[in-house]
Amino acid sequence: MIREAQDPVSTALEAADDGTNLKEDVWSRPGCGGGISRILQDGAIWEKAGVNVSVVYSIMPPEAYGATKAAASSDQKPGPFPFFTAGISSMLPEHLGSGGLAGGLT
Repeated sequence: MIREAQDPVSTALEAADDGTNLKEDVWSRPGCGGGISRILQDGAIWEKAGVNVSVVYSIMPPEAYGATKAAASSDQKPGPFPFFTAGISSMLPEHLGSGGLAGGLT
């Protein structure tokens, strides 16, 4: 689901920047997950723009798990503590003075 969210954002960026294509970099860490970075560089509006997806999973160290609890309780699990997280992020700094989406603020 999170990877599907990246496609329409990428398509909209390309269209808004006069059809400039994003370059894709797929990365992975064996046993821990991976992600897809899509970067647009030196476009008509954006100096550099990115739409990134990460899906990460592993085993949380007991110290880190303990830090997520307000106080020790009788229902605290002895471990191991598997975790999963997924996210999408973007960075869209436009060229200063480009007259782009922010109206060319300098």
